[in-house]
Amino acid sequence: MVIRYVFVVFFAFALGCQTGTGIIKEEKDSGSSSHDLRSSDVKVEWAIRKTLTMEQSPLDVEISPNGKWIFVLSRQGNIFVYSTEGELKDVIAVGSHVDQIKVGPWWQDLLLLSSQQGKTVEFLELAFIQNINISSSPFKGPQNAPVVIVVFSDFQ
Repeated sequence: MVIRYVFVVFFAFALGCQTGTGIIKEEKDSGSSSHDLRSSDVKVEWAIRKTLTMEQSPLDVEISPNGKWIFVLSRQGNIFVYSTEGELKDVIAVGSHVDQIKVGPWWQDLLLLSSQQGKTVEFLELAFIQNINISSSPFKGPQNAPVVIVVFSDFQ
């Protein structure tokens, strides 16, 4: 028995925003006959939440497993790192030989860069560093210490 999902999309353009609805119909094939299950039709609504306008043409796109980061590889060999809100966080120059990116399935800090031309796969390890303002926090020791250790805790 083969189960296929057919997705029919209806488009609507209102106020410059792309939106649409669709119906997913489940069709089961058993031998030579096809059965359309109308009771299992599912309506799908969708909307384009954000459009990233870039200076360079995108070649490939990946999203981190935790959903916090969007990586866009440009044809010029740069990886643009965006937050899911669409804010550009950084640009990493990896070279125009890279033609595809993949996010490591278990690590949000590992990008796999492949090059068909160079017949290579590079492992690019990322470190997401965020500055934390601790100026009004209590401290122990000299204020200008060469090393600062910040401890976060929750007593619940």
